[in-house]
Parts: sequence; C-alpha cells; structure tokens
Amino acid sequence: MPGINGMGDGAKLDVSSFRVAEFSDVLDWRPMLFQEPVIAQRACVLCGVVYKKAVRLPCIHTLCAKCHAECVERGSACPVDQKPFCEDDVEQLEVSPKYLLNRTVGCRNLSATVVDLNVSYFNLLTLNTTGILCSDGSARNESLLHLAPKRLSIAPHLHQ
Repeated sequence: MPGINGMGDGAKLDVSSFRVAEFSDVLDWRPMLFQEPVIAQRACVLCGVVYKKAVRLPCIHTLCAKCHAECVERGSACPVDQKPFCEDDVEQLEVSPKYLLNRTVGCRNLSATVVDLNVSYFNLLTLNTTGILCSDGSARNESLLHLAPKRLSIAPHLHQ
C-alpha cells in the first residue's frame, strides 16, 4: 500500500515537522510535516518554528529573532554548541511566503505544496465537510480537530 508520498511503506521518506509563523492566518502555528529537508535549515533550533526572518550563526545553527535576542542577552553564545558569536558574523535569513508556499508537506493521506494545503484548510474552516485535497471524510467537528489547534479562534459565524 502506498505511503503518504505515494511510495511503498518500505521507502524512506525524509520529513520534518515544524510550525510556521508570520506567513498566513490559516497556516500559522499549525504543525506541518515538511517532506523536503531544506526547511530544517530555516527553522529555529530552539523553538522549532520557521519564521519569515531568522539568523544563521557562524556555527551554522539557525535562530528566530526572539531566540537570537535571548542568546545575545545571555552572552552571545550558540545554545546548541556553546560557540561564541559576534553580530558581524551572523547571517540574516529571510524566508519569502512564495518559497514557503511551494514546499511540499504531508497531511494524513496527502502530499502537496503548502499553498494547496492552505486552500484545503481554508475550505474546512468554511463549513465544507471534507478537505478538497486530503479527502478526509470525517465529520466537520472531527476535521476541525484535525486541522485547528486550540490556539486558532474560529469566527463566531462559523459556529452554526
């Protein structure tokens, strides 16, 4: 039987689960199973979130702006390997929405780009009972549990 990416169960799939922030009200703070290992290079090594802006330390570890500021306050050392860093040696990173939206992610029985998953999430939140992509045939309330973490506030007009 094919796995999440259409390959047999014996095939190895290199995936990483991260949350994103600052990209989309529908996608932000949802865990997403990225099927391309390159996204791990953009995620903060401390909080595990992929933000639009981050920094890469000289030791090659990536930090979001908040975690970077905390490391600077505590003496400018990498939290992973304790190597000291100087601000002049820190590389500024920026992940464009277009770049993120074209990454491949998995969702139950689906493998698609983030932009396609965004459409599927949006349709589930606007009273469709199945995701247009992942074909999740569960009841609407179960779909929302699958897609909406407790942090997501659903507009009052959707509680019909």
